[in-house]
Amino acid sequence: MDRYLEAFDAAEQARIQGDNAKAVLLYEEAASLAEYSSAADPVTLHHMWGVALTSLGQYEEADEHFADALLLTDDTTKVRTINRDGSRVALLRGDFSVAHELIDYAMGEPTDDIAERGASMGFKARILLAEDKPEEALEIFGMADVLLQRSDNRHYELYNLMHFLEALVEYRLPLFEWTEIQFARDQVSRLRALAMNYGGLPRQQRAAHIISSVLAERES
Repeated sequence: MDRYLEAFDAAEQARIQGDNAKAVLLYEEAASLAEYSSAADPVTLHHMWGVALTSLGQYEEADEHFADALLLTDDTTKVRTINRDGSRVALLRGDFSVAHELIDYAMGEPTDDIAERGASMGFKARILLAEDKPEEALEIFGMADVLLQRSDNRHYELYNLMHFLEALVEYRLPLFEWTEIQFARDQVSRLRALAMNYGGLPRQQRAAHIISSVLAERES
């Protein structure tokens, strides 16, 4: 097997399973092998390397890898996803203006891919939630959820649904004709199935915690 692909695939598996420190070491190994591989994809390598670094709280290094990835591509889908992850770094730093700027740029990129549109909308909602604007955030989470259920990307659907249900339980705001807790309970089986089939162990554990919180809530 191509040694670059072997290292990159191992890095991806480690990242998905939540072992980001191991993933970073493997991405570094893949980078050292890239020049010897015809299969090397430096854009994806730098992007995913930045994602792993973000999870480790190494935001400056993550931004550097996102910048390297953006310099190497003009593919609109890749530019959108990289900017969305750059927005996450800004959000984690508490820089809401930059977070909005990057996610608005990502949302402004034309696309017929409803999964990408839904994922960007869901992240916009996360920024609004961090700014203590739960009504706006929940509305956008809901719109994103509708899009993502229609898409073919179950991973994006899972990530958005977890944030959506966490926010519903925390803020307990009315949602359309249902109470927020009734609605959240209706999503439990879907969340459980998505986490089992498309989430690594960390997301399965997080989903289990969300489900416990939803089921423990009483109606208003």
